[in-house]
Amino acid sequence: MKRISTLIVLLIMCVSFAFSQGPSMVFFKGELPDSMSFWSWGFSQNPAAVNGIGHTPGTAGIQWVTSAEDGWQGNFIGVGDYTVGNDMSTIWATDSVYFKMRAPNGLADNDSLCVYMYDSRNSDWEYSVWIQVDNFRDIEDGAWHQFSFALADFQNYTNDIDNTDIVALSFEAQNPEQGINGTDGISAELHFDDIWIGQPEIPMTMVIFNGQQLSNGIGTDYWGFESNDLTLALDEGYTPGTPAIVWETSNWSWQGQGYNFWEQYQDFTYAMGHDTLKIKMKAPAGINDLIVRWYDWSDNAADFILDAAVWDGEWQALEIPLASFVQADGFDPSTVDYFSIEAILENETVPERVLIDDIWVGSPGIAVDVIAPLAPTNVIAGVATDYYNEISWTAVDGETGESYDIYASLNPITSLDDNGVTIVKVGADANDGNVVHQIYYPLDELEVEYYYAITCRDAAGNTSEGFATAGPFANVGKYRAIISLDPPVNFVADSELDEWVGIDPFVVTPESNPVQGTIDNAADFSYSAYVAMDATYLYVAFDVKDDQFVSSAADTIAWWDNEGIEFYFGLYELGIPHPYWMNGVEPDYRLVFLPDYVHLSKASYDEWDLGLTGDDYIFVDLGGSDYRIEARIPWATMIDEDENAFIPTRGMTIPFEILGFDTDIANTWNDGCLQLGGNLAINPWHDGPDVWTYAWVGLPDFVTSIDASKTGLPTTFALRDNYPNPFNPVTQINYELPESADVKLTIFNIKGQVVSTLVENNQTAGYYTATFNAQDVSSGLYFYQIQAGSFNQTKKMILVK
Repeated sequence: MKRISTLIVLLIMCVSFAFSQGPSMVFFKGELPDSMSFWSWGFSQNPAAVNGIGHTPGTAGIQWVTSAEDGWQGNFIGVGDYTVGNDMSTIWATDSVYFKMRAPNGLADNDSLCVYMYDSRNSDWEYSVWIQVDNFRDIEDGAWHQFSFALADFQNYTNDIDNTDIVALSFEAQNPEQGINGTDGISAELHFDDIWIGQPEIPMTMVIFNGQQLSNGIGTDYWGFESNDLTLALDEGYTPGTPAIVWETSNWSWQGQGYNFWEQYQDFTYAMGHDTLKIKMKAPAGINDLIVRWYDWSDNAADFILDAAVWDGEWQALEIPLASFVQADGFDPSTVDYFSIEAILENETVPERVLIDDIWVGSPGIAVDVIAPLAPTNVIAGVATDYYNEISWTAVDGETGESYDIYASLNPITSLDDNGVTIVKVGADANDGNVVHQIYYPLDELEVEYYYAITCRDAAGNTSEGFATAGPFANVGKYRAIISLDPPVNFVADSELDEWVGIDPFVVTPESNPVQGTIDNAADFSYSAYVAMDATYLYVAFDVKDDQFVSSAADTIAWWDNEGIEFYFGLYELGIPHPYWMNGVEPDYRLVFLPDYVHLSKASYDEWDLGLTGDDYIFVDLGGSDYRIEARIPWATMIDEDENAFIPTRGMTIPFEILGFDTDIANTWNDGCLQLGGNLAINPWHDGPDVWTYAWVGLPDFVTSIDASKTGLPTTFALRDNYPNPFNPVTQINYELPESADVKLTIFNIKGQVVSTLVENNQTAGYYTATFNAQDVSSGLYFYQIQAGSFNQTKKMILVK
């Protein structure tokens, strides 16, 4: 809807950049300067500045979308009408081009990028210089990376460039040594920010809390409170109708609130002498002094004391020059990654209720929108393919930059707080098209019905008061193991798995599950995970197939980069997944199973060795290749006194994820990671439970009858329809084996030529998924064929680019 807003601050920084150390050019810094403009080619949707994706929280970044087709594509950022440039000649031999970049969803194997610069004769493209980004693969991890390239290292494209007349810089998927016809378009989504030449001094603009919500990239860390969680007081904000952050009364001897941006630390070098922290607070008279702090990545702090005399029970709009902060020895302003508000002493409490609002640095243009959007309409779940529902809806008219949250339930949805309502996806973009809900069924492959609901959240963070619903939609659920409520009898951690007979494992293979890095096949690395619970213990066992097992206590590489199994879970009924880790009534955990001990991590960043010995833990190397793990872990060793005692209940669904790391060479980083859930998390530790999958504890209520002797394995060979179909460029192929067999899964073109062999090895009985990436082949009709023992079947699929 059209914005009805209260303008708090409007001071755009586009044309007010200050510069030092000679000439500089700023192409983009959290927004496009007024002096610059975009020109793009080769895209289905042209790159644009998108709010909320920038390197600095609360700012924009440039979004490079997927290409319209293979071939030359680029994003050109230039001065005005490109006729009058800037003189960079005096720094050409000494300075560089700088920019930050990330690929939030990773890269395709053949993606590559070049950077070009142009003078004002750019209309015929001949007067430019270029350089290839050789370390482009660094951004495969999805995180921001800083790049710099010396101006002197750029090569002429054809003719000499006039470095006294630089008008533009571009990012292009074209290498002049290959030629346009030898270039593939970049199929990944890219984000760019902080693009400039030279060393400009640029005022900082960063928004931590905008009067409605935390900015993207901001995490929270609360200590000393009953809930240790972000709490908002609705309709109590500085701007009427908006929320405020609550500082609750304390139950500890020391308390505080922290806001972290660890994965994209900020450079405050210039800001500490020129910019201002702006924050609004409301507190009763007579409370304690408080302290606000900036931390660098080594935990050195810069402090400013908020004198208690300022508080009078009314809102105070505070503006604190960053130059007023007292910097500790060693404080590095170029690596600031944390902001906090704390009781001034570690033995102090703040016994009164405090409200906090509008936390930012600099002078961003902030318009607070308090009008909720309408709900979306026309929800449809397409169910043409087993295991997957494609959910679509009609976007809300009049909104820009809005997102949609999709919920699912086995029962009609009358309230999003109903038991059994879970989230399918948070923050789906209006341009995402269909959102896929992968359907599972416990210990079988049977039909299950789902209902769906969708809400709209506008760019200011307002959520529609109502929601659209639809259903039921019936589809076949894919087999999934469960967490057993019948633990192994007479458990002993001896690496023998006889006591686990009758408990189905979660079978995780590179043919059926997501892989990061390089894992060739199930013989290279795969695992079966057995999980059970009772009121006293968590029981787990891992049977790992590994062609080269090299992990040992003597390795010098850090444990988190070495071989091992990471096991994530939350001890609560899954509803709306936590966007970040929590303690308290809904605690989240990570267990890391290592050769000598079990490592526990929690939301409070407490980490310790659980101290399991004797009959409770074993990690056995089976001869330099395969290994086994067995553990029995008392709940009491994990659950703190401020957390609820956990009693596993039949039918509950909990957040759940397993990652196995494969390392083939001692004292090196792992080669690859094999993950249970289909949501390929770049980092489930940092991203939180909303990127995990889930597991049932015992059989849920909707399962009315399952043969007690059922193994959960298929009864016949089967080759399922690929999904999606048509596809571009990735599709999944599911198949089922009732017994062990030599399996070959092959892709053919219409001429009968082999395009790809996806699987060629012996596999045990089970349900499998193979992924075909057709990035390097042309559009058309293709066939996929399985040969498994005497079973042979062929189906067709269509690639549309």
